[in-house]
Parts: sequence; C-alpha cells; structure tokens
Amino acid sequence: MEWLSIKKTLSYSDVEQVEKELNVKLPNDYKHIIGSINGGALKNAYINHSVLGEIAYSRNVSLNKEAKANIYEVFPIINRKDIRYFPFGNVGNGDYFCFDLKENTVVLYIHEKMEMVKVCNSFTQLMNMIQYIP
Repeated sequence: MEWLSIKKTLSYSDVEQVEKELNVKLPNDYKHIIGSINGGALKNAYINHSVLGEIAYSRNVSLNKEAKANIYEVFPIINRKDIRYFPFGNVGNGDYFCFDLKENTVVLYIHEKMEMVKVCNSFTQLMNMIQYIP
C-alpha cells in the first residue's frame, strides 16, 4: 500500500500511551503498524462490503493531539455513553471504520444513523480487503 501524507510518526510506546490515556486496549496488528502510517491517506482506495457496497478508505485517524480531527476529538463523539469503539479510519463523509473493543471486530460507524455495521474481524483483514479505483 502506498500511504500518502503521513503525519508525525509514532513509536510503539507512543501508541501504548494513547491506549492509557483513552483507557482502551487496541488490537496488536494495528498497534504494530499505525505508528509508521499515522494519519496517512490512501488515494482511490475502497473496500467492497456485501451489504453496504463500496466504502472509501480515506485516511487513518491521527493519534497526535496536534493533528486536525485527531483521535482525541473523534473518540468522544463516537463513544457517548461507554467506551466501546475506537475510530481508526476516516471514510471521508463523516463515517469511520472503528474497532469494536468488546467484540474484537471492525465495524463501520454510519454517522447519519449513529449505528455500527460489522465489516470484518481484524485490521489486517480490512487492509487485505482494500482495492483501488484504476
């Protein structure tokens, strides 16, 4: 994958610090790669979902507090009552790919309906589902 516009990279311990600050436990496959692609974007990338159709994968949510629309801004919007979802991928229309921290799956947060739809079982599986518009 060719990640564009990568924001400030992070160390593994930086990612663990985010976990502590937000009181979450992130999947290992995500934690091991996000530091090097923090805030990165994919051009013309999407996944094909059996129910929702084509869903864009625009940009990773940045874990840096200084970045625009960073995890510290987006996280409380999606988690209103309890901590269950960790938004990690921006679709570009207000929807987000999130980790369902209770089910250990990847879901899509659909902001118009404020609902979650299961997409796949892991970050690695989602990354393997990405296709590109020619």
